[in-house]
This record gives sequence, C-alpha cells and structure tokens, in this order.
Amino acid sequence: MAKAELTDTLIANLKHPASGFVRVWDAHKTAPPGFAVVAFKGAKSFVLAYRSKAGDRAGKERRLAIAYADRRSLLSPGDARAQWEQWLKPGNKPHLTVAVAREFARILHGQIAAGFDPLATRQSVRNSNAARAAAPTVTALAKNYLTWAKDHKRQRSIVEDVSLLRQYIVRADDWNQIDPDDEKKRPVNPELEKRKLGRHKVADIVRADIEKLYRAIVKGEWSPDRKPTPVRGNLLLILVSKMMNLACEWGLRTDNPVKGIKREAGNRRTRYLDPKTELPRLVAALDKFNDRHGINAVRLLLLTGARRGEVLHATWDQFDLDAGTWTKPSGATKQKREHVVDLSPQAVAVLRQMRRDADQGHRRADALERQLVQEKDPFERQRIMDRVALARTQHSSAFLFPSIRRDGAPIESVRKLWSAICVEAKITGIRLHDVRHSFASFLLRQGHSLQLIGHLLGHSQPQTTARYSHIMPDHARAAATDVGKMIAGAGRKRQSAQVVKLEPRR
Repeated sequence: MAKAELTDTLIANLKHPASGFVRVWDAHKTAPPGFAVVAFKGAKSFVLAYRSKAGDRAGKERRLAIAYADRRSLLSPGDARAQWEQWLKPGNKPHLTVAVAREFARILHGQIAAGFDPLATRQSVRNSNAARAAAPTVTALAKNYLTWAKDHKRQRSIVEDVSLLRQYIVRADDWNQIDPDDEKKRPVNPELEKRKLGRHKVADIVRADIEKLYRAIVKGEWSPDRKPTPVRGNLLLILVSKMMNLACEWGLRTDNPVKGIKREAGNRRTRYLDPKTELPRLVAALDKFNDRHGINAVRLLLLTGARRGEVLHATWDQFDLDAGTWTKPSGATKQKREHVVDLSPQAVAVLRQMRRDADQGHRRADALERQLVQEKDPFERQRIMDRVALARTQHSSAFLFPSIRRDGAPIESVRKLWSAICVEAKITGIRLHDVRHSFASFLLRQGHSLQLIGHLLGHSQPQTTARYSHIMPDHARAAATDVGKMIAGAGRKRQSAQVVKLEPRR
C-alpha cells in the first residue's frame, strides 16, 4: 500500500496496470484521512475512504470515487466549495487537479463527520432516478385509459377520445405504443408536437401545464385555420380530467391538476327547424327521395327526438308496436340505463310499414332479381342489385337499418342523405343533431314541461333539457304581448259607478 504526497506530476507518471489497480494514499499535510488516487486500466480516479456513522453499514469502511485525475483541469478549490453537492450526483464525476480534488475530499470529510453519508445519498439519488425513469408517462396513462374505456364507454365516445389524444396529447412517434397496428401516415406539425404532454410523467403534470395547452387550443393555435375552438378545448379538458381521476385511483398521483381550470363557455347552438316555414318544406322533401331505408331513419329522428346512434343501432326486439313503446337498453343510451319511451301514432305507423317491408323482403328481392335479368344498363343493374341485397338483409337482420356493406351491422350514418334533403328543402345551417333540438323546442312550444321533455329525450340532467329546448320567437313575442296588455290595462282609469234609479213596477 503506497503512500506519498500527491502531485499532478506524480499522478501523470503513475502507470496504468494491465489488470487490477494501483492505489497511492495522499500524505499531504492538508489531505483528509482516506484520500487517495487509484489507477485502473485506462483511467485514474480520486477516491475517499470513510466510515459512515448511521445506516445499515455504520462503522464499516466505504470508498467513494469522487473525480477523475486531470492535470489540465481549470477548476479551482473555490469551485469545489461551490459545486461539491452537484459533483456528488450520479453521472457528474468531474475532472480535477489534485489540489481541487483534495479540497473536495476535505469538504466531504467534514460533512461525513457531521453524519452525512455521500455513498448512501448517491445511491438514493440513483434509486430515485430509476423510479422516475420507470414512472408512467401520460402516453402510458392514455393507453391504460383507452383499455378502461372499452368496458365503460360507448364506441362513438372512444373514437372521439382517440381523436383528442392523437391531436393534442400523444406524439405521433409514440402512437404505436397505443395502437401498434396503426400505420397510417398523418401530417405532423413539429412545433405542436413539442407542446404535447405525452412524454411528461403523470406525477409531474401540474395545473399550469394543462391550462397552457387548453388556452392554446381555445385560442385556435392548434387549428389549421387558426379559428378559436372552445368546444374542442372543453372536450379535451373533460377527457384529461377523467384520465387524472383514474390516475389517482390507480395510485399514480394524489390529486387532479385539472380541478379549478375555468372552461370557456363557447357558442352554444340554438338552431332548430322553424315549424311554420322549414318543417313543411323538410317533410315535403322526404317524399322526393327513393332511398326509403335512409328516409325512414330521418323520419324516426324527427318523430322521436332520439339520438342518431340510438335510431341507427335500434333492433326490432326493442319495440312493442301494440303498446307503442320503445325500450332502449342501457348499453345503447348515453345515460347508461334502460329508457322506455312512448311513441307517437305517426312513429308507430312508420315502424309498422318498415316491419311489413322487412317481412316481405324475400319476395321483393325475388321480384327485383327477375327485373335484373331484363336490365341492360350497368348503372341501373347495380342499383337493382343493391336493392336486392337490402331487401334480403332487412328480412333476416335484427336491426331496423341493417348495412349491406358490413354483415351483421347497422348503417353508420345518413349524413350525405341529410345534406341532400336540406338542399332539396332549401334549408341551410342545420345539422342532423339539430333535429333533436327541434323536437324539444316543438314540445316546449306546445306547453309541455321540461321534466316531460327530458324524459322523452332521455336526459338525466334538467339543465341539459333546458339547453335543448329553445324558445321560438313567435312564442316569446306572444308572451311579451300578454305582459304588455296587462301593463297597459293597469294604467287605464276605471270609470266611476253610477247609481241608476229604476222606475217602480206597475
């Protein structure tokens, strides 16, 4: 065991052993006990041997590598006094001259005498870093959330969640962690990709992170046309809030950072069909289309006020046409509970006709096939073939509106047909979902209560029904006129009564 007063020249001339190590203890008068230089194959390091005073290794000798030996270093003893805590961190092994390393060792020796254990501290930091590296990211949370959603949410809601996660949360390069089979290439904005929270640790997310992202979306910074998108931002806020609530349940964090973020009100839609002008034109337009399959779906939407998915995914076993009721199962409703709704005679009539058409579907298909033999025009032949497929599918399917493209599934949309209907009826600015708003507004106009309207629509919250039930201008004008008449009448002077003397009877 060699001992000498260490100098930079001595260390530079110290030979690297072919195997093992060579250690020289420092005999300098200011050197702390246990300070030495060790030469390995390819490296020379300063070490400090010490005995800790606490922990499971109290009293046992421990040896800490504190720095590499480098006579070219420009660091000073003052740097050691200022930076010694930073130098102790894992991965921060500095290059020092012997004078600076000796000062570093002296500082550590004093700290050890006061009860500090540098090796234990370094190991604790390593463990903390390892735990942090293993901690789940927001992308991992998104993957677990979608797995949870498959058992708790409707498919349409999951599709919307996936769209929000892909656009605002999960980076394009990381999407394969969620859906390894998705190989579709999508345009990527590098600047926006950097602002996504997917690679952040779940435990590190704070309210400011989410609020900054939310405000940027609301202002339109994420929109290609730079238009404000408050509704989109609010949907994301709801999604992230649910994800963070689940993270709390799963022990990934202790609070929900979304709590307290104020949402933008946005522009709520108040569009509905005008009962005096637009509704008659719309009903007349329905009779001009040959697509009875899709037209019947639109008729039922008008007559029931149901959600598009509830109508298109409805099955015959949900209806009791004799009683005039539609029992929507819990899995098909937004409120996740069974909903029994009474049908109007007009809706029952549409359903009865559809049932008769379905029962006669095989006969209608046979007749169309005979017509197909005589048809030469290729476009007309294709149209007849589609009608044949639809007639047979209607005859055998449990769905009211089965698809001829996907076996055992209903049609997914009538949006193209709805657009064509609106063009024919000369109606603009109304979505298919606005038919549901119209249904609620018609009921309100007839004097029905919000409670009854909410029951027919399947709302669980009265405030939702209030948003759907729009007061029509003529109705509001009539109410205002009634008040005006009452006030005007109150201002008139009453005529004083006069006593009229009647002549006595003869």
